[in-house]
Amino acid sequence: MSDPGREAVHVWNALHFPDRAEGHTTTSAYTLLVERDGHGAVRSTRRVPPPSPAPWEARGLRAGPDFRNRVRDLGKRVPGLQSVTASLRVLSRDPEEAGTPHVTGHVLSRVETPAGPVLAGTPWDTDPPVTDTIPSREGRRDTPRGWRDLPLLLDPPVAAVLVSAVRLALLSRGGRRTRERYSGRRLFPRVDLTDLPLAHPEGGVDDAGASALTLPLIRAGALTGLGEGSTTGRAVWDHGAARLGGGPARLDLTGSPTPAGRAPDTPVVPGTPEPTDAVRLTWCLEHLQRYQSDGTVHLTCAAVLGHAPERWFTLGLRARPIALMRRVEAPVGFARRVFSDDEVSTPGLLLPPASRLNHTKGIRVEQI
Repeated sequence: MSDPGREAVHVWNALHFPDRAEGHTTTSAYTLLVERDGHGAVRSTRRVPPPSPAPWEARGLRAGPDFRNRVRDLGKRVPGLQSVTASLRVLSRDPEEAGTPHVTGHVLSRVETPAGPVLAGTPWDTDPPVTDTIPSREGRRDTPRGWRDLPLLLDPPVAAVLVSAVRLALLSRGGRRTRERYSGRRLFPRVDLTDLPLAHPEGGVDDAGASALTLPLIRAGALTGLGEGSTTGRAVWDHGAARLGGGPARLDLTGSPTPAGRAPDTPVVPGTPEPTDAVRLTWCLEHLQRYQSDGTVHLTCAAVLGHAPERWFTLGLRARPIALMRRVEAPVGFARRVFSDDEVSTPGLLLPPASRLNHTKGIRVEQI
C-alpha cells in the first residue's frame, strides 16, 4: 500500500450557460488529501487548494480547452441547448512522482426540446453525443398508425437506463435472492453484463480497502453467483459526509457469440442491423424520478419511427427491469458509451411490440 499521506484526489468542475454570444462559463477545483488506516480503508480527507501545475491540465489532459471546444460544437449542432456541465476526477496514488493518474469524468448537456427536456451525457474521453435524433422545433408531433404492433428499439441513451436499473435490481436484497436461486441459469438473451471499476483503477483498492475488480453480473444470458458480482471494490469516500458511500457505476453490455454447433434461440449478434420498421425510443425526457421504491423503472421517452426524427411522439415505459431485460430479443447496431445515472456502454436493444409487451406482468408501454 502506498504512503496514505501522499494519495490525493483532484476534482475539476465546469458549468456553461449559453446566455450571450459566447455564453458564460464558470469552473471550480479542489484537492483532497487522503488518509488511510493500516487496512487500506480511507478514514479522512483534507481539502486543500489544487497543486500547480493543475493535474487536469497536465499529463495529456486539457480540461479547459477541451470543455470549450465541446461547448462550441454542441452550440452549433443542438438548438435549445440550455446548459453544459462537466466533472473530472483525477486520482493520484503518488502525486509527487511521475506516473499515470486514474482519470474519470463526464460531460452532461441539458437540451430543451418540443417533447420536453433531454439530458445528453457522455464520459469525458468519449466523442460528443449523437444528437440528430433529439426532437427539433422544425419537426412535428406525429404518432404513427399501428405503432403498438411494431417492434420497439431502445437506442443506447435509453438502453443505458435499463442496464443501470438491471444492475440495481440484481444487487438489491430481492435480486441477491434471485441470483442465489437461479445462479448459472440462462434467464436473459445471450448477453454479458459486466460491472467495471470506475472511481478506482482495475486491480487497485477502493476507499474501503477492498480490491477493485471487474465483476460479471450476467454471462451469456445466465446469472452469476453471489460471489462473482457484488458491490465489493466500489466504495467511495464522501468528503462532505465524512463516510464511505457509492457513486456512478461503469457498466458494459455486449452480445455473446453463439457457441459453435448450437443454433441461437434468438438472433443475438453484436452489430445486428437496426430494423427499419421499429419504433425507436431515442431519448429519456427529464422528470422527477426514474427508479421507484417498488423496484420498477418509469421512463418518458421521445420516440420516432425508423429514421424519421422530424416526426416524433412520446411513449411512457414502466417495467420491472429484470422482466424487461428478459424480453430483449437482440442487441442491435453498434455500442455507444453514454452517461446518465452511470457510465454505460451498450448497443441498442430490440424488444417485441408494445401490443405483446403489455401482456407481460410488470411491463407497460403507453402513448403519452
